Amino acid sequence: MKNDLFKNSKTLAIAIATLLFSTNVNAKHTKNQLQIATYDYKCHVELLGGGEVVHFVNSASKDLNVIASSIMGKNTIIPFSKKSAVIYNVVECVIIYSEFQSKVSQRLDDQTVR
Repeated sequence: MKNDLFKNSKTLAIAIATLLFSTNVNAKHTKNQLQIATYDYKCHVELLGGGEVVHFVNSASKDLNVIASSIMGKNTIIPFSKKSAVIYNVVECVIIYSEFQSKVSQRLDDQTVR
């Protein structure tokens, strides 16, 4: 009787180990299939309470209007400070390595530390 119990528990342990291994393999396989392309942008934004900064965005969207509307009301870090502020208005958004069209945005971008 002890041998039967031992054989049953050994079989059960092998079945559980096989199940765990196959689940782990499937999770890795599924994870690799869900890769979504994202793009980097920079936006000249005005902060609630005053101030302007360049805010960096990583988004799956290519539409700059969608990106601008999605960051309004979000918090951003104030440079050289531990504080954050709410984005009040988005002046302009461009692809990260492009130049802003307005001179004010270009000047602000030149002053931004990366």
